[in-house]
Amino acid sequence: MLRVQRLNDKLVLYQPATGNGTWYVRIKIGARKYTHRSLRTRSDNEALYEAIRVHAEIKTKLDHGIAITPRSLPHLIAKWLEHVEGQVKIKQASPNMLRICKYAMVYWSEYLAGVSADAITNKRMEDYIDWRMTYWEGKIGEASGQPWQRTRIGGGTVHTNVKPVPTSRTLQLEYSAINEFLHWIVKEGHLRAERTPDFKFKRGKIVRRPDDGRLGSAQRMGPVIFRA
Repeated sequence: MLRVQRLNDKLVLYQPATGNGTWYVRIKIGARKYTHRSLRTRSDNEALYEAIRVHAEIKTKLDHGIAITPRSLPHLIAKWLEHVEGQVKIKQASPNMLRICKYAMVYWSEYLAGVSADAITNKRMEDYIDWRMTYWEGKIGEASGQPWQRTRIGGGTVHTNVKPVPTSRTLQLEYSAINEFLHWIVKEGHLRAERTPDFKFKRGKIVRRPDDGRLGSAQRMGPVIFRA
């Protein structure tokens, strides 16, 4: 049975008849305009607290002209890169920084595909290391018709400067880029500061690949990454 609890003319809590008992809130955001949010709880008291908190958060965003609908990561990444380009134009960032950010986001966009901003945890950030270290394994073939190209298995070509195994310095730059991006989406109101991961990549020695060309398993020993 549908349960409804009207708090005032702007807030209505409800439990759908079909569901697991989770509370939702309907918030009025304008004339005949509403937004719905899951409160992620089945407790009546917790639902009341969360509804008031969510309403305050949405009201703050509306007052500051911030979008209340969660944006997808690809959309946010594209907007952030536009922001960095704008910083370059006013000489608040260097063209080299923009190049690094664009390069890094090619990998981060693929790694975080289908993930929401508030689902980027410390564990997911750390797992990027192993994903990135093995990314090009089995994907690059021999030199193509152009001296600066190598064939990409599955179709297409890549530049010869693409290294199958990134250096520690490359990983550090890629982590710097994602951390700058996360800082920006917090500032823009798309992610709460307390939900931001605080994982920091520390440069260290990366042991060379084995003679047979296969990547070994990764072991983290303090701040150093060793590859057996």
